[in-house]
Amino acid sequence: MNELIFRPILFLIIFSSSITFIYASAPPVVPGTVMVKSHPGVSLNSAITQLVDHDQIPWLQNMKIMDIEQAYHIPLKYTQPGAEGLRRVYRISYAGGQRPHQAASRMNRLAFVEYAEPKYTHDLHDLPNDAFYSGQSQFAQIRAPEAWDIIKGDSGNVVVAVVDGGTDWNHIDLINNVWTNPGEIPGNGIDDDQNGFVDDIRGWNFANNSNNPDGLDNQGWNTSHGTRVAGVVAARTNNNRGVASISWNAKVMPMNAANPAFDANLSWPYESILYAAHNGAHVITNSWGRRGGYSQLEQEIVDYVTGLGVMLLSSANNINQNNDFNPLYPANYRNVMAVGGTEQGSYQRWGNSCFGASVDVFAPANNWAVILPGGSYAGGGHNGTSFSTPLTAGLAALVLTQNPDWTGKMAAEQIRVTSDNMDAANPGFEGLLGHGRINAFRALTEFDHPAVRVTGTRIEECSDGFCFQAGDTLTLVVELTNILADVSNVTATLSSAHGDATVFENIATITSIESNESLEISFEVILDEDARTDAWIPFHLDLVNDDGYSDRDYFQQQVDGSATRSIDTGIIETSVSADGNLGWSEFRGSDGVGFIYAGSDMLNEAGLLLGASPDRVSDCIRGTEAGVQENDFRPIAGIDQDELHPMFDQQFYLVMDDLNAESPLGVIIEQEIITGASELTIFNQGLILFSHYTIRQTL
Repeated sequence: MNELIFRPILFLIIFSSSITFIYASAPPVVPGTVMVKSHPGVSLNSAITQLVDHDQIPWLQNMKIMDIEQAYHIPLKYTQPGAEGLRRVYRISYAGGQRPHQAASRMNRLAFVEYAEPKYTHDLHDLPNDAFYSGQSQFAQIRAPEAWDIIKGDSGNVVVAVVDGGTDWNHIDLINNVWTNPGEIPGNGIDDDQNGFVDDIRGWNFANNSNNPDGLDNQGWNTSHGTRVAGVVAARTNNNRGVASISWNAKVMPMNAANPAFDANLSWPYESILYAAHNGAHVITNSWGRRGGYSQLEQEIVDYVTGLGVMLLSSANNINQNNDFNPLYPANYRNVMAVGGTEQGSYQRWGNSCFGASVDVFAPANNWAVILPGGSYAGGGHNGTSFSTPLTAGLAALVLTQNPDWTGKMAAEQIRVTSDNMDAANPGFEGLLGHGRINAFRALTEFDHPAVRVTGTRIEECSDGFCFQAGDTLTLVVELTNILADVSNVTATLSSAHGDATVFENIATITSIESNESLEISFEVILDEDARTDAWIPFHLDLVNDDGYSDRDYFQQQVDGSATRSIDTGIIETSVSADGNLGWSEFRGSDGVGFIYAGSDMLNEAGLLLGASPDRVSDCIRGTEAGVQENDFRPIAGIDQDELHPMFDQQFYLVMDDLNAESPLGVIIEQEIITGASELTIFNQGLILFSHYTIRQTL
């Protein structure tokens, strides 16, 4: 075995700032804001204030923090899983020039921070036009008239929250169905119910922090969208006026989550979701979302709210994409019912609706007659999954009126498993249309369907922190939970939704799984050699038995290998990853800080490159396509940080090989990085040492 030792060496490949590359856009975020979750027992405000006051960390000083406040009001009476964790989330506002992704990455270095993220914004989902009135035949399509013979929704106490851009809740066809806070005395300026909001009689407006959830004066689009969505959920029905809704008199809780700086955009949706869940909403409908940027914080909020028994729905969006491969949030989060759209009068998918196994159900999406702000109406021609989603939320209100002891998850599954299969009407989309188009009559009359869902996954015998890497053969354990009726003799078949993984032991047998029971099944999976670090690999799980039961679920598993550490010696900052990158910022996403000297980013991206000939090169830099990064190295040991010597601050050690390369060199690279140091005065500011690489050739 040959061994080459480089001491000291830094491989840097510099790209001129005058070159522009175009790749997938980052998800939009709120400027000057970062969301931070502290470790238990830490006062985040005190910890950060102490660091700022003592001028210990230059980048923290340069952030110019203006405010640190608890992000969410979680009353102490809530002790459900997730409540304590959400109380440790803070919203930090700052005036410095750092991008929120960069600020969050830096915050993640602090020992008392569990994680930090930008605050994401979300776009409304709608494709309206100015067509004339053409009726509301959507109700007949989903058999609502037959369902109304059983339950009309004119009794009971189901509350549906509309998280949107503002709602004209005074509309004559809506006002009698608007939720009223029973614990609040109007206009006395006191938080009577001690929920953290004063005089919140009709919901809350997070856009201007007021008790009027109407739209802002300068946001006609937000207000129009929120009003139309609320009308689909709960317009007053059987009153000889305007439009009808599926649940005749369900109460609607309007929530204004608008971004006050941009129309058709939301900045406060998760604050609104938490308010609604804490204040009596049984169902929360969301006709908005964003691509990219999985958020651990948002998933925690979803899990917490659904753990309270609330049902969450989200529109699948209107851009004709497969959400399995290009996830939409919150629709693709666990415990959220994603709703796609169908054409009026048929089982055909509405041409703009997104699809995929990750979309749970479909509902009529086009040619809606709606209510508008100012007491007016508009005829048919309003289109979008923004309308199929509140229609489904209204059906959930009927189901919960009929079954008042059910949780939101049970109602969601009842609607899903009683939907009508759409595959025959949509050739080429088989298996990508959820369980089908909702059927209100079946949802209220058929109670013998199981609902077995994936509720968790893990990699067996995972201990080194890198458990799902390119080239690995592993055991994938899937947790299943049956939400509804018992079922037995089920065959479960796992498949990769695209070619990044191969399931070679792909069948498991379930003897029986009763209602509310959970169990685990295992599959053997090979992750392809060229699977990209940090990619989310979608899987489909098909369930069948000989008695006619058939279902499909969807989940994702993230490829490991993106472990990173950032280095800060005072005047110099940079980042290193466990798969060969150095100094990156924009190209790899939000993990890196670039290569910053004296506050200026001197280097956009750099990485390790090794070669034996023009045809045998292993690297992690840009490939022949500007927007595609080579992924030739993979970590085989994680990044460790150890105490080294009093004169040095940090030591990092990692091990990589190049077996991901098309023509591997057959090398193992050990990289040791020493940074420092408080007692050295090189440049009078600090020192950074990439101490050495050891490259061993094994082939």
